[in-house]
Amino acid sequence: MPRVLAGKLQSTITRIQSAADFGALMHALSEGLGAFGIDGFLLALDFASAAQMLATPFKQVPGYVVRLRELDLVDGDPIVRRILGGDAGFSFDTHALAREAADPRWRALVLAAPPVSGAVLPLPSAPGLKSVAIVSVEAGQPLDALAIDCAGIIARVAQMRAQLPAIAEGGGDRRLLAANLSSVQLEVLTWAAKGKSNADIAIITGQSTRSVSYHMSEILRKLDVSGRSQAIALLARTER
Repeated sequence: MPRVLAGKLQSTITRIQSAADFGALMHALSEGLGAFGIDGFLLALDFASAAQMLATPFKQVPGYVVRLRELDLVDGDPIVRRILGGDAGFSFDTHALAREAADPRWRALVLAAPPVSGAVLPLPSAPGLKSVAIVSVEAGQPLDALAIDCAGIIARVAQMRAQLPAIAEGGGDRRLLAANLSSVQLEVLTWAAKGKSNADIAIITGQSTRSVSYHMSEILRKLDVSGRSQAIALLARTER
């Protein structure tokens, strides 16, 4: 990862972690994702229906959700249907979907707007529920793999911050929060949870392998665990 982008990612993580209210969190999300060329997003946590998913306050999708509701097309949206059907993650192009859509009203709604490409990113969720992040860009600017990976990290950090009150009341494992990991350490741990080695993380974040190894050692020390897999498992429990 270019050093400039690595710095933007770390800055976004720090801003999200320190957000004191909804407005600050939304601002950090908008600017952080925008640094990677993403102009639309929706972060829906622990939902069971299309209505609950689109009711999330964490969204920047001007007009589209409102029009879906006005035309009573929420349940017919193919992206929503795939998410509720259990699709773990996928990319999409709205005009390509519209050309194959069975509902002429949904097709007309989408084709009347500029084409949008995007990705659905799965997030940890409570049993029986779903959590996802949807990120999008205007057509002609397809999301690359780096932008999608970084968006996934930003979304997971935002999820942890948004659910912090519930965790403080007893849900999840509190050790990750009590450990007070730095933004760099949280980023290293998140990449490790994606299956990346220390050498991979060094390349992605623009650090030396030795620095990444040091951060991982500090993560294990702060979390009081004996190995990498235990730290990753702790991250997963905290995000549920």
